[in-house]
Amino acid sequence: MCRFRWLVLWGFVCLTFWTCRWTSRDSILHVLLIGDLYELAPRGDRGGVAYLARRVQQARHRWGKERVLLLHSGDAISPSLVSMFDRGRAMIEALNRLRVDAMVIGNHEFDFDYATLRMRIRESRFPWLAANVTIRGQPIPGTVPYVILERARLRIGVIGVTTPRIRPVDPSWKTLRITDPVRAVEFWLPRVRQHAPNLVVVLSHLDFDDDLRIAQYVDGIHMIAGGHDHFPVLWAGEDLPIVKPGSDARWLGRITWKFHNGRPTYWDFSLETIHTEITPVPAMDRWVRHITRELQHRLQKVVGYTEIALDGRRSTLRTRAAPVGTMVAEAMRSGTGAEIAMVHAGALRWEAVHPPGPITLADIYRLLPYQNRIAVVRLTGRQIREVLEWAVREPGPENSAFLHVSGMEAFIDLHQPVDQRVCAVYVLKGGRRTLLEERAEYAVAIPDYLYGGGMGFHTFRQGQTIVDPESGPGVIELLIEWIRVRSPLRTVPQGFVHMDCETQTPVGSRLNHG
Repeated sequence: MCRFRWLVLWGFVCLTFWTCRWTSRDSILHVLLIGDLYELAPRGDRGGVAYLARRVQQARHRWGKERVLLLHSGDAISPSLVSMFDRGRAMIEALNRLRVDAMVIGNHEFDFDYATLRMRIRESRFPWLAANVTIRGQPIPGTVPYVILERARLRIGVIGVTTPRIRPVDPSWKTLRITDPVRAVEFWLPRVRQHAPNLVVVLSHLDFDDDLRIAQYVDGIHMIAGGHDHFPVLWAGEDLPIVKPGSDARWLGRITWKFHNGRPTYWDFSLETIHTEITPVPAMDRWVRHITRELQHRLQKVVGYTEIALDGRRSTLRTRAAPVGTMVAEAMRSGTGAEIAMVHAGALRWEAVHPPGPITLADIYRLLPYQNRIAVVRLTGRQIREVLEWAVREPGPENSAFLHVSGMEAFIDLHQPVDQRVCAVYVLKGGRRTLLEERAEYAVAIPDYLYGGGMGFHTFRQGQTIVDPESGPGVIELLIEWIRVRSPLRTVPQGFVHMDCETQTPVGSRLNHG
């Protein structure tokens, strides 16, 4: 019996020795990636931080906490329904509960003022990375260019870079400077190497093309964990993986690395879809439901008042100019500083006549359910005419491409052949009305859907981008501010697209177009 006990003990010692010997030479690391996380609750049957938390929890239990790293590729505190009220506080709490290991600053972190971002950073229990971002010539307090993390006896260097295509609206960001991300990675990489990392990760909030530039021009990095594009990406080129997990926790990115004697020898990656069919983490689920109930209560908040009925019916908005469409276009133009604004009828969904009385947040979200971001592009007068012609190619009650505009007037004759229906176009500025010049260039504000060529509006893609939709404001925020300033609404322009070419005289705007 004693001999048997000694054999068991000796076997255990040998197993421990060989296990330790193996782990000293061979290690595995699982890098999990989330990003562009705006909403706490699921979108349909996908996403939701409580369901994401379950998958992260399972990964840590399955592989061990020491072998799992959770990174966030930027965009958290805005835009969302909740952030309109708490300026991102709830999302930071969600990331703390998920135990995020590091996050890079995204462009929407600049949607609010400087003080708000400082506050969110102080509330975070993880490092914020910003290798190419400064304000007044200094790093944003609380941020670092890179971080060295330790997992499974490995050192992981993580450098964070942000898209330079950011134009914050708030004046507190006047001295914000964002340098070229490629140069920033090249600058900080030697400093990261001084820590002798086993793995170097670029945590990016960039367009995919900029990720590719880093992969092409910077030697010495092992992977790019990205965000900003909102669509999932698994890309492997020259043995350097690029992973982007899409948006709103609908996917969870995973990159698994194997090491031998501290050197990475093999990697594999995947994207897991987060479905609501899985069981959420109970504590996180209860917390999200509590936040959601508070949100529903707050949506009853009154934004402003109207003394006139506002016709938001589909049959009206898709066939002719209407105050509701003009109101949204005016908000887009004034909120971006563009000369002209256009919004397609398909983006407007009241489906009813809003009676005189209060306008609540719920009303705004019913009108604009897609929560579009706004881009600004530079178009020639000729291109603007092309866009207007396209908008009236197929007139009728189902024409969701019909455009409501601000800053201009267009006269249309539907009896003319296709592509010859725009009789005249005028630009309105400073109370003056002048003919659109074909060779002149104009700054035009549009929803992100049109910016991407939606409904066949490919001409917008030919223009020069002044503000891309990822950096532009949200149409909901702009409309809320527009109504708040002008409340109560006593008069709203009937619209600036006229289905009549006989007189070419303006119906008459009662707003100042300066």
